[in-house]
Amino acid sequence: MVLQIHVPLPGIRSKAFYIKIPFDMRSLLQAYPFRLLSCMIIVTCVSVQTPMGAQENTTAKELNIKAMQLQSAGKLQDAADTYRKAIVLNPNGPAYHNNLALTLKDLDQLDAAEKEERIALKLKPKKPDYHYNLGLILEKENKAGLAEAEFRQASAANALDGEFHYRLARVLRQQGKLDEAQSEAKQALMLKPNEAAYHQVLGDILLQSKREDEALGEYKTAAETGGPTISAEVKSKIDYLQQVLKTR
Repeated sequence: MVLQIHVPLPGIRSKAFYIKIPFDMRSLLQAYPFRLLSCMIIVTCVSVQTPMGAQENTTAKELNIKAMQLQSAGKLQDAADTYRKAIVLNPNGPAYHNNLALTLKDLDQLDAAEKEERIALKLKPKKPDYHYNLGLILEKENKAGLAEAEFRQASAANALDGEFHYRLARVLRQQGKLDEAQSEAKQALMLKPNEAAYHQVLGDILLQSKREDEALGEYKTAAETGGPTISAEVKSKIDYLQQVLKTR
């Protein structure tokens, strides 16, 4: 027969490993007829148990992957519920809060989305993508000033990401900060010169600045680079500006 002794592992909550020791049960009972062993005797097969935290973290990761698949399939509410299950198992995983925040944003649950993204940032405050994502949520909430602050932090942390400059340009334009907006839009275009959306936002800034000729040029470039995906809004602005400029 084999005796397994339960040996607690220091620093690991509620887990242990087992030592296998050959023994004779009759001799053991004769030696200790009325006393309990100080160790826990388990007459089963030998096993090594993993720490609870590791098990929970692995399950949380699996739930996160499942939630991402649901999100990609457009099953947003199911994805949100699954992200929440992952967070219950591992509340200190910033990626889970971030993913839940983006899902809630797409569900138009903006207060909850903002809360989750702020938790992600509290857990990982130097992550530029989290500042960017919080900026997206705040922009959707029509909080342009707060969104500006988040986009600035994102672009300061990673000045080579054109999307950060583009989004910053958008919220600056909304606040009438046209010179700064133009600068950010041009910075975005330096990084990604063939991005139709960047040309469009620069066109919007120039149009708001009463620089119709330059705006028309940006809209035309947006139409050329965007191809069939270009929005009807851009086409209508091109038609409008062409009519305006003809009358001058």
